[in-house]
Amino acid sequence: MKRLYLDTVVVAICASGLSHATPDSEEVNHCQESEVNQEWAALADEHHDSDTWQRLFALRIGLCAMVERGDLTVHRASQIFERQRQDAIRNVFDSRPAPSEGGL
Repeated sequence: MKRLYLDTVVVAICASGLSHATPDSEEVNHCQESEVNQEWAALADEHHDSDTWQRLFALRIGLCAMVERGDLTVHRASQIFERQRQDAIRNVFDSRPAPSEGGL
């Protein structure tokens, strides 16, 4: 149970994926921000036993590389990452044990 909670928290906080846009601005590529990259690396190290976290971290690295090469736009890479992050959150909640029958 503790592991499921940890995975949920970790996946939920990794919302700063690849980009961020405000209504009046272009998307900012977080792949190029050393502080964000250091945060991701630290979290990956801290949660080295979480397959969910490691999968998202690896996806982020790969998508950032594709953006850098020009294979994907920041917007498209962000959409891909966000879809996988939402799937990871859903999977963590779906794998939670059902509440026991009976009393509170």
